[in-house]
Amino acid sequence: MRADIRRLSFALVVQEFGFTIKEISAQLGTLPSGRAPNKADWQRLSQQFKVHLNERIARMERLRSQLEGCMGCGCLSLDKCELYNAGDAASSYGRDPRFVYGDKSFRNGS
Repeated sequence: MRADIRRLSFALVVQEFGFTIKEISAQLGTLPSGRAPNKADWQRLSQQFKVHLNERIARMERLRSQLEGCMGCGCLSLDKCELYNAGDAASSYGRDPRFVYGDKSFRNGS
């Protein structure tokens, strides 16, 4: 019972950080069944979530730094867009804001 409450509490907390029920369920499924998870189990699980959180934080930081600049979205509405995304080269990599996703291979004609 106590282990179930701990799992539910953990799920509620990480859901607040944008993890889906499917993602949470998959990770909780790695915990042992038939016994309460111990400290090592929770540390292992927490490490997985830390990796995902760090990736999300990095994406959010990129977004924050690029909100007022060219995002590689193809709109070409800013003067800087022609410098960083000449001829909308980023569109060959997809329709999304490519620079926010970390794509850099096509910047400045590279």
